[in-house]
Amino acid sequence: MNTKINVTMNTTMRIILAFIMICGMIGVSEFLNEPEIIFPEIAAIVVGSLIAPHFSWNTSEIKIFASIAICAVLGVLIVYFLPGYLWFQITIAYFLGQCVYILMRTTFVPMISAIVLPVLLQTKNLIYIASALILTALILLIRVLIEKCGMVEKQTYEKTQMWTVEDLGLMLVRVACVGIFSLAAVSMHWKFMVAPPLLVAFTGFCNPMNPMRKKPVNTVLQITICALVGAVCRWGLTIQLGLPLALAAAVSLAIVLVMMMASHTYIPPAGAMMALAMLIPEAMVISYPLQVLIGVTVMMAVSIVLFAKSE
Repeated sequence: MNTKINVTMNTTMRIILAFIMICGMIGVSEFLNEPEIIFPEIAAIVVGSLIAPHFSWNTSEIKIFASIAICAVLGVLIVYFLPGYLWFQITIAYFLGQCVYILMRTTFVPMISAIVLPVLLQTKNLIYIASALILTALILLIRVLIEKCGMVEKQTYEKTQMWTVEDLGLMLVRVACVGIFSLAAVSMHWKFMVAPPLLVAFTGFCNPMNPMRKKPVNTVLQITICALVGAVCRWGLTIQLGLPLALAAAVSLAIVLVMMMASHTYIPPAGAMMALAMLIPEAMVISYPLQVLIGVTVMMAVSIVLFAKSE
């Protein structure tokens, strides 16, 4: 009985911490009228490090912080200094993110969102970099503390194997796919078909051993439903009723966490899709879930067709 009580208390505390982090981020952004403070991938990191029963990536705290820092800076630099069409900038951002991902020798894919998000939104504000670093550091600190308190198992990190020529070839195939996806999305003026969390998910989909590929329909549905929940809550509570955005985020997060815990399926990019709904332009809110559905369905299908080895 005591064990069950402890587990329930630990889970409740981790959920409270998740609400504080995500709703606090959005509340501060709204209060200061600085949308660049919202870093949607924080929701993915929260799901993967605080909510999921096991740490979602093979990495270390230092490498998480370093990869987010490098990618956030590179993303803003692309917007500042790389001329060209948006789809080209997104493709270059994804390519550089893949390079960092391989060099870090971890499975921490959310770093890709950190480099693509400022490009997609054409963010030049250095507040974005500061927010990404501060929020990531806070989550990592919380993770270390709850490990020390015995609320979660301590994660272990083993470096992934060194990259090979084959790995580089597969990476270039992924980049080429993202280039095509981006060109189509930007041409259709539905750029959130290549939303950063979807590109994170696509990188995961391309690994034949990734658990997201084992149940492709469930994965597509969870990511889409999370985007839908975020969009509906923002549209209904904030746009229509004029209530605080932080309240819409809190309601969205509650629904998403109930869904994940009830299904015992924790997909970090799905959490980020919910949070991104709080940041996108108001005119895109209604079409956002459909854009996500199309994007994630195409990416899942392409990854299964092109990256079928070892299955």
